[in-house]
Amino acid sequence: MGWFLLILSSTNVRPILRLFKIVHKACCIAASLNGMLFVVQTIVDHRKLYITLIIAHGLYILVTALWPLLDIKSFMEVTGPKNDIWLVKTVGVLLIPIVICLFSALFLETHPVPVILVGISCSAGLAVIDFYYTSNKTIRGIYAWDGVLEIIFLTGWVYLLIKLKGKLIT
Repeated sequence: MGWFLLILSSTNVRPILRLFKIVHKACCIAASLNGMLFVVQTIVDHRKLYITLIIAHGLYILVTALWPLLDIKSFMEVTGPKNDIWLVKTVGVLLIPIVICLFSALFLETHPVPVILVGISCSAGLAVIDFYYTSNKTIRGIYAWDGVLEIIFLTGWVYLLIKLKGKLIT
């Protein structure tokens, strides 16, 4: 993470660091909500898929978030010209806390439902944006492929949520 902050050293990184801390705190608070007890057997049965989704989706988001921050020229060669480069970089920065939330679940004992909900909301939101704006020719068709990948991630996250639903006691 240090090299990432070094890249942004020309700007004020305090708001970005605050945002990272807020997102991590929100994930921790959501994970410790009272009224929900998780049955351990379910996490054992579906742990491999859960970890695979965290790693695969997290890495995919990380790459797509860092790419425009590190090399906007090659990013635009693939995705098309952009009028508002600051907006592309802002989206990249805003995707990083999602990655932090996902990856933190690998190292912290957190309830899986908030992590799954982050995965669902992120993949659904990005897929809708990808398909809507490629269909009206605002962005290049390459984004439709991103939408397809997000639908695959969404399917995995929803499957996990459905499997866990019956194992939650409120």
